[in-house]
Amino acid sequence: MIEAAIRFFNPTTPTKVKDYKLHKIEAYGIWVENQEYTNEILKRASVPVAPRTFVVFVPWSEVAVIYGSVGEVSLSEKSFGLHD
Repeated sequence: MIEAAIRFFNPTTPTKVKDYKLHKIEAYGIWVENQEYTNEILKRASVPVAPRTFVVFVPWSEVAVIYGSVGEVSLSEKSFGLHD
């Protein structure tokens, strides 16, 4: 799922889910791209554009759940009478 769009939330703000692009998985965390992070970095640097895309390291301690999707259709089993 590298280069895939993922979503996750961290343990301190479990109701705030953000969209990310996953770039790398390491033993201690993940490297992700996020437009909100990019906007904040550019704002703090007082520049409107950067020559490269920013990626941010997020340690596993800051991740509660990660989810993404694959190319198949997702169905609600309950809606189709397959589960109660």
